[in-house]
Amino acid sequence: MIFKAIIFLILISVIGCSSGNEYIKYKGSYKVAEPVNGIYHSIFPNIDFKNEIEQKYYINEYIDIAGARPVIIHFSNHWFDGIEFPEDEVKLVSKMGFIPCIRMLPWSAFNIGMKDPVYSLKKISDGKFDDDLIEYANEVRESNLVMIIEFGVEMNGNWFPWSGVFNGKEKGPEEYKKAYRHIIELFRRHGVKNVTWAFHVNYNSTPAEEWNNARNYYPGDDYIDWVGFSVYGAQKPTDHWYDWYSLIQPVYNEVCEISQTKPVAIFEFGVTETKNKYEKSGWIRDAFASIIHGNFPRIKMISWWHSDFQNTDGSMTYMRIDSSPEALNEYQYGIRNEIFKAQIKLK
Repeated sequence: MIFKAIIFLILISVIGCSSGNEYIKYKGSYKVAEPVNGIYHSIFPNIDFKNEIEQKYYINEYIDIAGARPVIIHFSNHWFDGIEFPEDEVKLVSKMGFIPCIRMLPWSAFNIGMKDPVYSLKKISDGKFDDDLIEYANEVRESNLVMIIEFGVEMNGNWFPWSGVFNGKEKGPEEYKKAYRHIIELFRRHGVKNVTWAFHVNYNSTPAEEWNNARNYYPGDDYIDWVGFSVYGAQKPTDHWYDWYSLIQPVYNEVCEISQTKPVAIFEFGVTETKNKYEKSGWIRDAFASIIHGNFPRIKMISWWHSDFQNTDGSMTYMRIDSSPEALNEYQYGIRNEIFKAQIKLK
């Protein structure tokens, strides 16, 4: 264990000295437009990190493993300790030459499958947290850094406390729209022009009822710059296995109907390893082949969920791209395609 710790510290020190471009490439009052050609390569490099050193390590580790450099880095902004702009994370990602994508998550703890005791969509739209949100907005504006923010992701599911099911059920979609619009309007009133706003749904709605349809949550084209979704295959080894096409086609069609003009992103996608080592690699191969060959032409950004995690039943989900040699080989082959070398276009 001591030897492993020493090796890790050596790697950290090396990365700390020579990682990324170490300059701020994207700054000013701009939004992220869809690329002129190709598709943006973005990544969620780790589910959690304790400090900037770890964040930097995981970003560079992914680049080394994938053999390809993303242009956008996703990370979570939990409201566990209050509503605070993640300044350190944003600056680090920006200095490394990437666009930061902030997952703004309004919960006070990991309250999965229940209401949050502090935050609710109605409280947000009623202005209960305006002082904190105004401070957040001012810091975003003063940073002068180009960034993406996606508020309350996967709201059409039944696991996050900002989901419609925990905010009035049938009234939930309207509460979500009010809350998201309130945040965007507040940022606009305080002169924020460097945020690209994203709308991020889950690939299937739970419960599968008409009121919970993803389209009912959409704040509107006047508020949102990008629309997109999460799409996952099996997340546990015992889960039913669904092929890539059966998962993505319905949600892609749905998102394209939600907005007929906005660029589309796969904000999260992934699948776990199973006893059959060729299932994950085959799923990855199908995913990349369909995107590269233009089956989903409005997709202009993709982001793999490169992180393992433990489930509530104690089982493990192995989403990392290097979970097996077979999976890594297919991921590398796909992500190194010229189509994913698109450079950021600002507007």
